[in-house]
Amino acid sequence: MTSVGQKYRVLIGTSTLVTHIEKSDGASAVAVLRSQDPETGGWMMQSFRLVREQENWRVEFTLQEFFGIPEEQFFDFDLVAEKRDFRHRR
Repeated sequence: MTSVGQKYRVLIGTSTLVTHIEKSDGASAVAVLRSQDPETGGWMMQSFRLVREQENWRVEFTLQEFFGIPEEQFFDFDLVAEKRDFRHRR
């Protein structure tokens, strides 16, 4: 997992919900989470797109949000290799 993905994992795991706005279709929403940054001690807020799967909500990331690379540059191998951690985890 990339450092951006790890940051989101910590944020989601230690956050409190600030607001949750469900769209009129009932299938998607936006949630704003607030958490304390373990490195700086400061507070950070992040909004996430949510998609309903049956009765549960799933966070939906864009490539840029998850990997920290703009989508139009995602297939630039040098840039991706610089930012990705290719070690295998078991």
